[in-house]
Amino acid sequence: MNTPITANFFRKIELYQEVVSLNKIFHKSVWEFKDGSKDTWEIEKKILYWSRHGHKHLGSTIEAKDFNAGSEKNKSCRLAYEEVFEKKGGGRFFLDNIERRGYAERRDRKFIINSKGLLMGAVLNDIYKLKRIDKQKFWHTKFWNTYKTKYGAQHFLAKRYQYWVYKFAIFIGWMVFIAAVVLVFWAFISKVQGPQK
Repeated sequence: MNTPITANFFRKIELYQEVVSLNKIFHKSVWEFKDGSKDTWEIEKKILYWSRHGHKHLGSTIEAKDFNAGSEKNKSCRLAYEEVFEKKGGGRFFLDNIERRGYAERRDRKFIINSKGLLMGAVLNDIYKLKRIDKQKFWHTKFWNTYKTKYGAQHFLAKRYQYWVYKFAIFIGWMVFIAAVVLVFWAFISKVQGPQK
């Protein structure tokens, strides 16, 4: 169980902040999309999301073709063929990006998701669930329809309420930090001024 006093809890909060930061970059890149310069973070997220419950043999390697439509691995993360492979037929570099971000290690031309990647998968499973893009009816519909058009995707990772729990935990952490700084400053001022007469 993760409680506020476990190291795992703080590692998960740190990874959540990475997700938020990478999401901002990804969202910007979708709107500014040009052929040949697609950001693969949403694809990487789906792979890491899959690693939590779909990656049964943690020491086994993975490669882009493992996530072809209809494959066993793809059932858990619902990647469209166009997400995995460029229209020209080349595999995307999303697995290279997962490695560069520190979530996997390379073995020859294949990859093994490491402990940081598995923990990121746990965080992603806490805060997201897979949804079909065409079922969205709210403000983010336009964004995900744009993603669908540009990447060929059929599914995306929608936020669960736990996403906001993580956000709230960070907010509380900042409030505690600010309160501690104010108390230390107040104690310092009180000591410098001496006792009031």
